[in-house]
Amino acid sequence: MFDVSFLELSVICIITLLVVGPERLPGLVRDVGRIIRKLRRIVTQTRYELEREFNFEEERKRLEDKKETLTEAIDELDDLMDIAPDRDPDYTAPATESIKPSDTATESTATESIKPSDNE
Repeated sequence: MFDVSFLELSVICIITLLVVGPERLPGLVRDVGRIIRKLRRIVTQTRYELEREFNFEEERKRLEDKKETLTEAIDELDDLMDIAPDRDPDYTAPATESIKPSDTATESTATESIKPSDNE
C-alpha cells in the first residue's frame, strides 16, 4: 500500500519518540492502533455494503429482463389465443370417424383365408 522502506520507518519512529517523549509514546501507539482498527472496520463495512448493493442492483436488472421476456411471451400467447379457431363463434369441430375393433379383426381373418396354401 505505502512504499515505505525500513530506513524511512526508523526515521519516523525516532522523530516521534523525540517529539512525544518516552512517557507518552505507549499511549500514543495505543490510540493510533485504535484509530487504525476503527478505520479498517469502517472500510470493511462500507465495502461489504457496496458489494451487497451492487449485487442487489445486478439481481434487480436480471429480474427485470426476465419479467420483460415473460411479458413478451404472454403477449405472444394472447395473440395466438385471439386467432385460435375455437375462439371463432362460427367454428365447428370436424367430425372424427371412430374405428371399431371388430372391423379390424374381421379384416385380418379375411386376408388370412385368401392366402394360397403352400401344400397346393
